[in-house]
Amino acid sequence: MIYPLVSIIIPVYNGEQFLSVAIESAIQQTWLNKEIIIVDDGSEDESLSIAKSYESEWVKVIHVNNGGAARARNIGFQYSKGDFIQYLDADDLLAKNKIELQLIKILKESDPVNIVCAGQWLRFTKSLDHLIGGIGPGGIVEQDMDPLDWLLMRPYNLMTIHGWLTPRNLINKAGPWNESMTLDDDGEFFIRVIKEADRIIFCAGAMSYYRTLVNNSSTLSTYSGLTQTTTNCVKLKSAFKSLETYKLALLSLQHSKNVKAALARNFLYMAFNSYLVCDEVYVKSIKQPEIPFFQRFTVYKWIGGKFGILVLLFGWKNAKKLALAKNVNAGPFKKTE
Repeated sequence: MIYPLVSIIIPVYNGEQFLSVAIESAIQQTWLNKEIIIVDDGSEDESLSIAKSYESEWVKVIHVNNGGAARARNIGFQYSKGDFIQYLDADDLLAKNKIELQLIKILKESDPVNIVCAGQWLRFTKSLDHLIGGIGPGGIVEQDMDPLDWLLMRPYNLMTIHGWLTPRNLINKAGPWNESMTLDDDGEFFIRVIKEADRIIFCAGAMSYYRTLVNNSSTLSTYSGLTQTTTNCVKLKSAFKSLETYKLALLSLQHSKNVKAALARNFLYMAFNSYLVCDEVYVKSIKQPEIPFFQRFTVYKWIGGKFGILVLLFGWKNAKKLALAKNVNAGPFKKTE
């Protein structure tokens, strides 16, 4: 049996609170042929010293000036030697057998260097005793797919960074992480990876865990260095870049009614999130040629709760105006002055 090297890349920025447990979850992987590369992204707390306490022959620590999580991942990849890459943020966790289960399944494929493998993942808060959902048993993506089918399912097939195990070959084809993005840089990156793959396979039982915290600076997905008044619009512009990559990827694979419908759904969702928050993104989204004119006034099943009731009564635009005025949850972005 071939035992390929796996590189586990961990970027960290001011993550002293959770870094040790993330590193331990990497060290404890039952797949023994591994290296761990920790990239300290200019932390101002004890993250670097914590990382260095684990330094060994197969745990490498790199310190760089602060440049963002995407840049840190690119640097980690440059230093890595693995045939397969496992990304892991400094506040998340891997189950002990996560990588082993995925590699066993990948290596059964006739061309494993062109196969990307997804696993199960769950959200947690304080500890793994506090699980709050994700892609667990019975999840919508628990099946093997070709790249087109996977992309057509967006956003219903949400996969976290650490859920993937990716051949180095596909990352070389897809290109580096986009370091200019402040939101959905992982989505944009893995869209390009998926486009280059022959197939996406799913590995049941290969579990990882995504820590959900509110207003915690150690969470890599939340730090951006943006001012409070510009954060929402800048992040929406970044997310729109990801959606543009998505469109190019889909159209490179197929021109069809299904592709047009998927693009309409995703751009309409972007229009919904950006309305009254970032005019530039809203206009670009709602005027996409894939959205039929009549559909600009409709909503999808993902709108529910209190806001869903407002939509039924007043239509989605008026409902969002009311929601923003009353501080009712109407999506991930709130209006900034």
